[in-house]
Amino acid sequence: MRQHVRTFAPALALAIAAAACSSTATGPSVTFMSPQASTPASGATYKYAQQPITLAITNSTTVSPTTVTYSIEVASDSTFATKVFTKDGIAEGSGGTTSVTLTTLAGAKTYYWRTRANVASTAGEYSTARSFSVGAQVVVDKPILSAPASGVTVYSVPELTTKNATRIGPVTTMQYTFQISTSSSFASIAQQATVNEVSGSSTTSWTPTISLAETTYFWRVRATDAGSGEASAFTDALSWNQRNGLDLSRMTWALGPNVSAWPVTQTITDAFHEGDRLCIDAEGERWPSTDFFGDPATQVEGNQWNFIQIDGRWYGGAGHWYRPGQSCKGEVDGLYFIEGFLGREPFASFRPTDGMIWGVGLSTPARLWPAMGTWDHRSNFVLITW
Repeated sequence: MRQHVRTFAPALALAIAAAACSSTATGPSVTFMSPQASTPASGATYKYAQQPITLAITNSTTVSPTTVTYSIEVASDSTFATKVFTKDGIAEGSGGTTSVTLTTLAGAKTYYWRTRANVASTAGEYSTARSFSVGAQVVVDKPILSAPASGVTVYSVPELTTKNATRIGPVTTMQYTFQISTSSSFASIAQQATVNEVSGSSTTSWTPTISLAETTYFWRVRATDAGSGEASAFTDALSWNQRNGLDLSRMTWALGPNVSAWPVTQTITDAFHEGDRLCIDAEGERWPSTDFFGDPATQVEGNQWNFIQIDGRWYGGAGHWYRPGQSCKGEVDGLYFIEGFLGREPFASFRPTDGMIWGVGLSTPARLWPAMGTWDHRSNFVLITW
């Protein structure tokens, strides 16, 4: 018995006729259409991170019920001389479509693929080849969290800073997704934001914009290349203890009056501790000066204020006098509180440490209030680092 195989163009229908060479009974005849490549569309482009890619074909049609399987070839050249993926015996899928998921392919390449049906142990013709491209591979490492350090107590809204992620490959725009949560598992996210890496900088920062409760927050970061879609894993989380600054209603006033109700008529524009100097710049109302202990040759405008926290409790005290136009005072060193606060506890036994958060501000003369008092006005109070 001889089999005759004929191809019908242009529909690419393959007729398989089985005929007896003698007077024996005629065998069954099967006619089927070649499958067609369906997706991806020819010329489609994928980012490397979108792999693995799934190929879909429109199933072959047959005149009579029969078992159909499919073969797929993927090559790096249009002549299919260099095949990178092949698979035979693919069972026909339901709904008129059969799908095959490829292995991960090398990046920065164009690929060609085709398919054919296998019916009654006979292979049909391959479909017209289609092409798709895979972008270059990009590898993004986890960034390294920088500040605030884990476990610190913060009295203002912290600026979260991460060292930029190292990367391999042609990245475009690096972005960093910051997450904060009250749970170490990040089961719920208090806030999330994605910011672009700053050109020329080795770090990227973000400051939360929500109202932060007095609790422990956890934070982590993930880096992503926007062009390729390649993303790192999230960093291990760090934590900080949030405290919402000075609560004057619960302040213990150790030296000077309770100034919480004094009108705030100046706003601090800058405050810092450097060496043994405490500098506080403010703008707003101009306060009158007064004689310093009855000496008209020496005029003072006000006092610098200091606030320290011990065992969770805040204490406030009026510190150095300052003259009109003066913003910096010296002798703010390791013995500043012990020697400068007239023996008032807890100042008299308090030694500051590097990195300590403390509060500062200004008021009209108040250190020995009401002596030398003027308008009883003050500035706002801010937190700075020792």
